[in-house]
Amino acid sequence: MELPEGLVAVVKADCPTCRLVRPVLDELGAHVVSEDDDDGLELSYRLGVETVPTLLRVRDGKEEQRSVGRGAGGRPSPRPRGSAPDCRSPVPGADRARSIRAWPTN
Repeated sequence: MELPEGLVAVVKADCPTCRLVRPVLDELGAHVVSEDDDDGLELSYRLGVETVPTLLRVRDGKEEQRSVGRGAGGRPSPRPRGSAPDCRSPVPGADRARSIRAWPTN
C-alpha cells in the first residue's frame, strides 16, 4: 500500500478515541487506515505508528506533520515515538472531535 496524500489517520476498531473521531475524519475526507486489516497494519508498521489514533499530513509522498493521541484542550498532541497507547485512555469529550476539524488538511 502506498502512502496516500493529504490527511491520513491510523485507527483501530477497539480504540474508543478512534471511534469518536472517525465521523469527523470522514467529514474531512481523510484517508483512514485501519490496523485491523493486513494492508493497514503493514502501512502502520512502515510509518512507525505505535499509538492510535495517529494523524499524518502527507504531501508529495512525504510526512509533513504527525499528531498522536489526544492532548490537553482536546487537541491532538505531538508525542515522541514509544509513548503509551492512547486507546487505553478514557473516552474523550466532543471537544476532541471538534479540534480535529481545525487540523490542516492540505
